[in-house]
Amino acid sequence: MSKVEEEIVWRDPKELTLHPCNFRSNFPDPDFPRLVESVKALGVVDPPIIDEKNRVVAGSRRWRASLEAGLEKIPCRLRKGLTDEDSAIISLLENEYKYDISNEERNKFVKYLVHERGYTLKEIASKLGIGYGTVLSWYTWDQVPSPLVGTELEEKLKKIGRRKRKEIEATINVPRIRRDKETAVKLAKHLVDMPYRVVEEVKKDVQKGLVVDLELWKDIHEKPKEYTLRQIRIPVSFEKELIERYKREGRDFLSGVLDDLRLAHRCKLSGRICDLK
Repeated sequence: MSKVEEEIVWRDPKELTLHPCNFRSNFPDPDFPRLVESVKALGVVDPPIIDEKNRVVAGSRRWRASLEAGLEKIPCRLRKGLTDEDSAIISLLENEYKYDISNEERNKFVKYLVHERGYTLKEIASKLGIGYGTVLSWYTWDQVPSPLVGTELEEKLKKIGRRKRKEIEATINVPRIRRDKETAVKLAKHLVDMPYRVVEEVKKDVQKGLVVDLELWKDIHEKPKEYTLRQIRIPVSFEKELIERYKREGRDFLSGVLDDLRLAHRCKLSGRICDLK
């Protein structure tokens, strides 16, 4: 970031405009009326950042609240010598650490630097001091697996958390799922409403080539009191045997294990020999 000077100045909020690099877009918001009342009572406690053209780089909520509150003058942090790149980065960092900015705003920020300013994703990650994977997820936020494009799930996917969305996309992008739109849509419909841990487990099974019993997973999620969690360690070789058998039989791994346990239990009670092959 280029070297800049900062000083506190007073400005009429009506004379300020929003900097084009300020990516805050989620207005109105539920807390905005409370912010307006606070500004009416106390004024602007945390001055917004502006450039030499009186454009709001960061602090657009406080600026809008001052307009709504009818203030004639507000304090501003004037930063001289800002480039557009500086303004974009300041806007993101100020909002990222102070407020819960949206995925859409992060996406706009990264695309602006890539398409308008020629930055690479690695350069952006370096400037922000964050991982390349995080910046990549911001950049690809508005992209969904092709089987889901044009469906009701396209917008729904954009509203869920990044980690969960990433797991769902990885599941849908497994070749055999991606080729079958009906299966992809059905799978995604179930997963968007399930907790992250369940989505992660389903992804692993799909990537191993297993069939997934969506109704069983849904039942476990909706009726947690009817199931208990038992964590056991089994030999890797035995797990591979089970996976191969369940793949041949077209069975869900969890469903298959439960069926085998029930059968083994019944055989034990009756004194019969079980054949689980």
